[in-house]
Amino acid sequence: MANSNQWKEMRKSALKTIDVTNFIELMLKQMNYQRMKGVELIDDVDKLVNWYLWICKKYPEPEAKPEQKPAPAKAEVKEVAEDSTPPATSEDTKKSKVEDSSPSGASSASKKSKPKKTAPKKDK
Repeated sequence: MANSNQWKEMRKSALKTIDVTNFIELMLKQMNYQRMKGVELIDDVDKLVNWYLWICKKYPEPEAKPEQKPAPAKAEVKEVAEDSTPPATSEDTKKSKVEDSSPSGASSASKKSKPKKTAPKKDK
């Protein structure tokens, strides 16, 4: 590195990617944990941790509410599906079109036996 202060600039730019609020909160939680384990903190850090705890007490994290209605059970979904008519598939529509086009009493086998109409040939 040519410039002696270039590493400082590179560090600053890299540290800008860290969310400052999350970083501060994690550090204060860690300091509080150390204090609870019996580590004596310097006065300034002790004051910061006390201040953090006061803020946490004033603005507590919201708790998960069990009152929220869960997603419907599979049985309820199945009942709804049974009440509604199923969508027609392409095979069902083909079969119904063939059945609708045949005259009453005629079977699909009789259609196969009929000869195909061909156009008459013209002589030149």
